[in-house]
Amino acid sequence: MKFLLLTLACCLSTAHSAVTQSSLSTLDALSRSGHSTLVGLIKYANLTDLFTGTDQLTIFAPMDNSWTRDLQNLGLTMDQLKANKTLLADVLSYHVIMGTHQRDEMWNERMFTSLSGDVLRTNHYVYNNGFFVDGSQISSSSTQTSNAMIYNIRHLLYPIKGNAYDTIANDKDLTTLKAAIDAAGLADFMRDQAPITVFAPTDAAFSLLGSKVQELLAKPDLLKEILEYHVVYGSLYRAGMHSSTLHTFEEKDQIHLTNHRFGPTVESARFTTTDISATNGVVHKISSVMAPASLASQIYAI
Repeated sequence: MKFLLLTLACCLSTAHSAVTQSSLSTLDALSRSGHSTLVGLIKYANLTDLFTGTDQLTIFAPMDNSWTRDLQNLGLTMDQLKANKTLLADVLSYHVIMGTHQRDEMWNERMFTSLSGDVLRTNHYVYNNGFFVDGSQISSSSTQTSNAMIYNIRHLLYPIKGNAYDTIANDKDLTTLKAAIDAAGLADFMRDQAPITVFAPTDAAFSLLGSKVQELLAKPDLLKEILEYHVVYGSLYRAGMHSSTLHTFEEKDQIHLTNHRFGPTVESARFTTTDISATNGVVHKISSVMAPASLASQIYAI
């Protein structure tokens, strides 16, 4: 079972994406295809030489209308990004990898090293035949210039700096989950197991359990099984979610994803934040703590 990477994510596609050859320079091609914000930032960061040399590159290019929204989701404004040129250069170079890559090379769970030195993860979800980089959909068409392959993507990419445990430990909404992971002895598991998807109950979700939280923290064996029920195999981003049954690391039970008109749920939990990338997977915040059926009697007896 541990070698299964979810039924929705695997195989390679046999068809290449449509490629448009362009005689324009890479920066001009970007400017004329809805990426003037990206080009302006490249010039502002003095990174023009990176894109106009002879090195062969693949560029994941966020559309102009995504920058303000996606920066806001990261707690940043455009002015703040531009004021920190080190961060700006890091973000821009994170969207670039060496070599010109066809989309069907971006198979499931493939890791690329970006020019920032940080890893990028690609996924191919079979159920919708979509290709994604860090959860952002990659366009089915691309533009090739003399030194670059350019793909439109739907969302801004932000460098992945920590594993799943670090991501949880550094999130102000997940302090109870971090304490539970520590109490259950699962910190190394969250650091080292890869790839995984963690459905992470927020502090507000744990508060719904009232006094049971402290009692669970005192029962590490039971707590460990409950937490393992919140982890599945493979990196499952929001874009790959559909109604399905998923194997968890709590071997006796499975969890059910249901795709509703207004978004998916996992068991009865709503997603409050999705697609928080980690070096070994992805974390999604959820609105309630899930209870494995096989452990229900033990949990309710507390």
